[in-house]
Amino acid sequence: MLAETALSKPFQKGEPAGRLFSAEESASHLLNVIGRLTPLQTGRCLAWDGTEILP
Repeated sequence: MLAETALSKPFQKGEPAGRLFSAEESASHLLNVIGRLTPLQTGRCLAWDGTEILP
């Protein structure tokens, strides 16, 4: 999923309808993930929904 912003505009072309977040929704998802983090998760890459993104 992508945020519907000018920055992501070039990447939005292939996204199906309903898969773009507003900037406000994106920020809300990120704050929810940040709010649930613990020191054990330091150094990990996490997606907007809290799932870990493996290298």
